[in-house]
Amino acid sequence: MTKEITIKKHNTLTDGRTTYSLTAEKLLNAVYHTWEREGVDTFTVPIADLKELIGMDGNNDEYLYDCLKELQTVQRFRNFDYKGRGIKLLQSSFIMDLTVYKDNQNHAQMTINPKIIEALKQRAGYTPLELKTVEKFRTIGGYKLFQLFKRYEFLPNSTDSRIGSITFTLEEMNNVLGTKYEHLSQLERVIQRGLNEIGRIAHLEISVLGKKKEKEFTFSWGRKAPYLQTIATFMEHMRKYYKQEVVYSTDTRKIAINEDGLLYDKARENQPFLTQKEATKTWQSMYKFALDDKLFCLKQGKLF
Repeated sequence: MTKEITIKKHNTLTDGRTTYSLTAEKLLNAVYHTWEREGVDTFTVPIADLKELIGMDGNNDEYLYDCLKELQTVQRFRNFDYKGRGIKLLQSSFIMDLTVYKDNQNHAQMTINPKIIEALKQRAGYTPLELKTVEKFRTIGGYKLFQLFKRYEFLPNSTDSRIGSITFTLEEMNNVLGTKYEHLSQLERVIQRGLNEIGRIAHLEISVLGKKKEKEFTFSWGRKAPYLQTIATFMEHMRKYYKQEVVYSTDTRKIAINEDGLLYDKARENQPFLTQKEATKTWQSMYKFALDDKLFCLKQGKLF
């Protein structure tokens, strides 16, 4: 099962119009995470790690290589500087080079184009994606709509702070989904199936309204606080604003956060700190309560 990992996927990649398969889309996230972690242009990653990150079972390495090959498809990057020169247009793939050596076949060596890395550094904005959630998608339409939603989820695109809303034209939605529908009603059915999958997997309620006259789709959803984007942003918020406060209680425990951000039990005198396993489970429970607006310390006096 995929680990609890949230990537900050650069919007240059999020906004890319691709024809990748669903597995290749998941692999792009896994490779991007590895690049973020390694911090170098060329790195070697165990094949088993890539499989784990995308929830792939079995020993079909050739299929994995085929999907990695998709990531060598050319994309466009515009308007950035590289080694003192301005670049108007760069056409290149994210993975510039992929090598599997015969004497080390359980690993793949990859090189990311240094010009693309420079483009990513210079352009702002990212989309938070939890790999454990991404792993569960079984349709490319559902995944692409989910990524689109995460891209715009917390942007100020509505005058009502409690409602998120964004509108796309028929052509724009065809580009996102890689389809070529001429009528709103045809694409609307595809979109609704994707939104249904998002609801089942991510428990997010997103509605869509097709406007035939304008040839547009308007998506809307209930907006949550920005710090609830992911469990990582939630933990960061709690550690910053709720130090030394009881943040989670049961019949036998009073969980608080110390100055170093660690969870401990105020009701326990000996060995008050939670083990890593206990802390992970507690953070997950707290996050679920917060998403459902049932975490008492937040309800008692929300700071935002």
